[in-house]
Amino acid sequence: LVYAFGWLPQGLVLPLVVCMATAAVRSPSSRSAANGSTIRGAASSRLPAAVADRHLGKVDIAACMRMGLIGGLGAVPGTICAYPLDILKIRMQTTNTGDYRSAMQFVMKGGYGGGAAGAAAPGLRGFYRGLAPAVELRIIARSSMFLFAELSSQLVEGCTPLRGASSRFVGSLGSGYATGFVAGLAEYRKKLLSQGVVQASQASYSSLLRSAFSAGQGCSLWRRLHGAGCRSAVNDSCFFSIQYYLANDKGWSAPQSYAGAAAFGVVGAFLFDTAVARMMLVPPWEAVPGTMSSVGAVIWERAGVARQDPRQGLSLRDMFRGVRGGYRGLCARAGEFAISYGCTGVVGVWIASATFSLPAIHLAGATTTISASLQKVRHAAESLCEDGVMIVKALATTTVEVEFT
Repeated sequence: LVYAFGWLPQGLVLPLVVCMATAAVRSPSSRSAANGSTIRGAASSRLPAAVADRHLGKVDIAACMRMGLIGGLGAVPGTICAYPLDILKIRMQTTNTGDYRSAMQFVMKGGYGGGAAGAAAPGLRGFYRGLAPAVELRIIARSSMFLFAELSSQLVEGCTPLRGASSRFVGSLGSGYATGFVAGLAEYRKKLLSQGVVQASQASYSSLLRSAFSAGQGCSLWRRLHGAGCRSAVNDSCFFSIQYYLANDKGWSAPQSYAGAAAFGVVGAFLFDTAVARMMLVPPWEAVPGTMSSVGAVIWERAGVARQDPRQGLSLRDMFRGVRGGYRGLCARAGEFAISYGCTGVVGVWIASATFSLPAIHLAGATTTISASLQKVRHAAESLCEDGVMIVKALATTTVEVEFT
């Protein structure tokens, strides 16, 4: 925001972010929150380098896949239930006047394509225009969002002193940008169809790419995807860190913690979401400004101040008025995400409580279950681990504690 107001040169943004991240990692509070990582780190430092690297870099693949499954399955009922609020939110974000009643009338008349000759008003069906691309987008975005957020958080915990909510905040920044960038094209298609900007034949992935590059607007398409990545990075870091805090420190249930964290994430990333929504309502053959320029344009426009000079700044009063105007449509967005992520939390509870039986393998007329085979492997691994403990204790100069998985 400071850069958007013109108070900070662009060249100082990246060094400032790096200094803040370094200070957060090296702060005493982060080290004290490690909860025993110093002891484990001291033990690992006495082991061979390969063993220590494996210990620090171990990842629970099952937990990552489970989170991806929760995000993908929970996105379907959540999107269907909350999609009308998403339609209203987009309309409120991309206009400066009117209330929710006028937004509903606009949607029921057919959106931007409602004035076409011979086109009938869709009525209530207008609230579900573009539902199929929206469900497709949510499945792609939510499954990858939950999976890679869990993976990144585990890597941050294994390679830094950060633990708990802090590791999820930092890990979700990178994973959120990557998943938001990848799913940006699906989001672009969904927004164009939901507001009636283009016809369905013009909104296929190949048509969008062909229209953008044939018009020489490939950089504008990249700006849209980059903006979607930045918005997702802010939203995901707020969501996963606060969800962990509410669930583990406050004892909230899964649906409650998911819905509450979703509302916090909406507030944190809403200005970016407004800017991205405006960028994605422009057809692919037209140019759009960058993400921070779009955020600044939204604030200046909602502040009601004419910008005479590019170096002109906003007064503090105008700044707060512009930021407040930038949150137009916040109620619809918060309600949409609370419903959507609440459904995801319900699906998460179901997946966590579900039990899966292992199939049986029939060999030469005899039935050998997988569990019996795994039991034999377990006994062999235990004997191997006992030999490994003796070898490590014999090689080490001091007694160390070794964890075998």
